[in-house]
Amino acid sequence: MNASLDDAAKLIEIVHWGDYEGTEKSVFRDCDNFTHVSAKDTPLFVNDDTCFGMFFRCVSLVAINKWDTTNCDDFRFMFWEATVFNGELFRVTKVLNSGIGMQGLENMFNRARAFNNNGSPSIQNWDVSSAGSFVGTFLDAEAFNQPLDNWDVSNVTT
Repeated sequence: MNASLDDAAKLIEIVHWGDYEGTEKSVFRDCDNFTHVSAKDTPLFVNDDTCFGMFFRCVSLVAINKWDTTNCDDFRFMFWEATVFNGELFRVTKVLNSGIGMQGLENMFNRARAFNNNGSPSIQNWDVSSAGSFVGTFLDAEAFNQPLDNWDVSNVTT
């Protein structure tokens, strides 16, 4: 995708992923009118870094149906400036499987000011044991107040 800003403004909702393989970083960047993903199917993530910046500056994004991000290793900047995002997130069965220290959750919810995982404590069960850096993960996520006491952060260096 990564089309012009005019094209980005045309996206409002994803109702079906179809054959989408998720091969680009920041694929929905600046889709200002994009409000939600209602698709019941799951995107196929071919590259492990395709979650990087995926919904960067999607300022109208509210909700995403649950989907499995097992093949994604890099969640940096995924919801940066998605200021109204508070939808029920997705099932994350692992955050990093490569053990690359500086990839992971950096700035994932930075400036996602309404994010509180829709009030669900399910985020506490994420496997973040391989993540090396959490820099800015919840920076300016003013509404977030969920338990993270099950997170294994023994490998975190930053």
